[in-house]
Amino acid sequence: MCHWYDLTVYTSKYATCHVNEAGDLVDAQLLIDGNYDVWDDWFMETGQRHPSIARHSTHFNETSLCLSTAMSSGGITIGDSILAFPAIRAGRLALPFRFGLESSQYYSIFLRAGAKPTAEEMAFRDWLYEVVRLHQKEVGEYLVETGITLVGRRAS
Repeated sequence: MCHWYDLTVYTSKYATCHVNEAGDLVDAQLLIDGNYDVWDDWFMETGQRHPSIARHSTHFNETSLCLSTAMSSGGITIGDSILAFPAIRAGRLALPFRFGLESSQYYSIFLRAGAKPTAEEMAFRDWLYEVVRLHQKEVGEYLVETGITLVGRRAS
């Protein structure tokens, strides 16, 4: 269906104690989704300075847990533009770095193998594709308006 953008997010309150005047992270708590840890890729692909090898981190097994912790000023995380966007748009999460990295993964719809989709399944799929298309358009426009550079991944 679509790729998303990996966006670093935290609260403005968190930034007051963990971002220096140069915009670098200082003594930051990285919130890491153990199922989708792209911190090293994010720093490499965007050219931003990695905070340190001996970074502080908390590992979760779900992106939504990372986002919830970030929203309570518990650290900085990488959220996908689909799950994190409502909180970004509402001002509950801030974008500390001016980059979004295209994900290496994507959301998909799977149909039963060997079965022809029903009219209802096709209608749902068409509706969902349109909702995602409109969401992606809104996210893209918002990121461009706020000065976020969208970075594609280099081929491996």
